[in-house]
Amino acid sequence: MNKRLLSLLLVLALMLPALGLAEGLLLPNPTREASREEVLEVTGVNLLVPEKATEVRYTLIEGAGYEPLAQAHFVFQQAEYIWRVQMDDAPNDISGMYHAWQSVTHVEQAPFTGTLCLSESGDGVALWRYEKEGYNFSLAMFNVATDEMLLEMSRLLLPDFGEE
Repeated sequence: MNKRLLSLLLVLALMLPALGLAEGLLLPNPTREASREEVLEVTGVNLLVPEKATEVRYTLIEGAGYEPLAQAHFVFQQAEYIWRVQMDDAPNDISGMYHAWQSVTHVEQAPFTGTLCLSESGDGVALWRYEKEGYNFSLAMFNVATDEMLLEMSRLLLPDFGEE
């Protein structure tokens, strides 16, 4: 392609927003702020956080082709967490944490099965599956994660589905 045509296409692409023509080309943001009550209504799970948590924000991620994903972002005892839930037919990592994990440990917290993953940087995630209802949960912890801390926080946060 010659340089003149490439320059013309670049100028046209830069002018689209000014002309109001780019609006239809943008995809809507699938993430929206929500309340804990909205999360419960949409997912069927009461996504609780510790009573003394600060900076609590709930969001829903919704889009065509997948079940809604709900999350609570909070700070507790000077550690930052993201607590997520999504219904799915199969176990799935919904954490959004893409690390080369230094350690991976499989655990059970009846009626949940789980995996604890830690990185060298101190980030970690606890992935939980409740097979009976088809829920995936993830608890991400940043900078100071240990297996023990992830397990302790998971015990506080995992919902009681009335099973042992």
